[in-house]
Amino acid sequence: MRAREFLLEYNRAKTAQMVGPQLINAFATGGDKQQYQFYDTTFVFPDGQPNTEAILAEVLRNLEEADPTKNKIYTPWLAREYAKQNIKRLEDAHVLSPMLAEYDKYKKRNDFPADAKDIMRLSYSQFYTIVGNYEPPAEPLKDKGQAREVYKDSDVRVMIPDNEQAACYYGQGTRWCTAATKGTNYFSRYSSPKSPLYILLPTQPRSDGEKYQLHFGTDQFMDENDDNTNLYSLLTSRFPNLYKYFIQAEPEIKSMIPFTDDSLLESIGTQIVDYVMDHVWEKVNQWESEDDSFKEWQMEEATKLGIINDEMSEMEVWDTIHEHDKLNDYLDYNDEARRFVRDVKGSLKIYPQTLKEIAVDLMEQTEDSFSYWDLYSIYAYAMEDYFGLDRDRGWGNTLKGQEGDIVDWVRSHLSISRTGQVSYIR
Repeated sequence: MRAREFLLEYNRAKTAQMVGPQLINAFATGGDKQQYQFYDTTFVFPDGQPNTEAILAEVLRNLEEADPTKNKIYTPWLAREYAKQNIKRLEDAHVLSPMLAEYDKYKKRNDFPADAKDIMRLSYSQFYTIVGNYEPPAEPLKDKGQAREVYKDSDVRVMIPDNEQAACYYGQGTRWCTAATKGTNYFSRYSSPKSPLYILLPTQPRSDGEKYQLHFGTDQFMDENDDNTNLYSLLTSRFPNLYKYFIQAEPEIKSMIPFTDDSLLESIGTQIVDYVMDHVWEKVNQWESEDDSFKEWQMEEATKLGIINDEMSEMEVWDTIHEHDKLNDYLDYNDEARRFVRDVKGSLKIYPQTLKEIAVDLMEQTEDSFSYWDLYSIYAYAMEDYFGLDRDRGWGNTLKGQEGDIVDWVRSHLSISRTGQVSYIR
């Protein structure tokens, strides 16, 4: 089938003739199957056979409605992509309507990709990618709105926009929703007197359009592309003098692990270690109490040492054994238990600087902030690394083995208050 022979101009009858069977099949077997076939008797005869005429009319009506142009010049393309089931549901065609309207304007611009100006050369995914990524040059804004310069040094200026116009002006060239001049602007959702937006303007940008927007109320720290940026590196390396300003302007920053005092991290860490090791010893004691082979070994060794005999009662035998230190060292007897305790202790030897480095890495990976009351999760992460455990296990799944049990226990049963007190939760 040569699409361009019949799809350059839209004609309902011709489209129905050329791709009607494929449209009906896509409707009956694709994403619209349940929505229409099983719930609307309009499209199914009493004998269970599909009403092809009604189905075709419904499909074409929806595709025509999804085409924003007066002459329905994009309906043939919509029909082709729906027939191929690249467009899964008719509702998806309607979702494309605003993009088709934009495409109709974009293709007339000189800077729009030449090979994309003929929509019939594009698949659904190509169209979606090209139109979604294309950004026509915006006219420079002249109205600066209302904003305050709250900090300036040789490296950076810091502006607080007080209205949407200022957020748009100082956010020109970025992808921030607070700087959007088309569609919905979210400045009012984020900015408030108690939780302002900070826009960082480098005096010597290292890349075209380098800017940063910080909002401590939602822990969102973004670069000009609206990608998460490393706040710690930003305030201590990129703009090394800026940290002192934000410590005063946003005191809560000290709660973030990269900025928390080492003494507080050490205090919390000591409590975490104590809780974990208490749990470890509970496990080891349970193993010992259930280990019949250990009891047999104790009896054999006590007999060899001549400290028990057949005339003693069972209670006297065990009292004698328990008084002999050499016979009660379960770790000396059980190599696996000894390695387990040794390895858990080793995994918990984490210095404050290492905790901060892990938190910085996680902030980059997860786009979350980590405060000192999240320190138990930093320990769990570090322990996973130490034990070489697999993190890619899906939500709700547990790690395998004794080490994995300990890590899962740390995540599930430790809590840290805002005062830095660690507690056990059941």
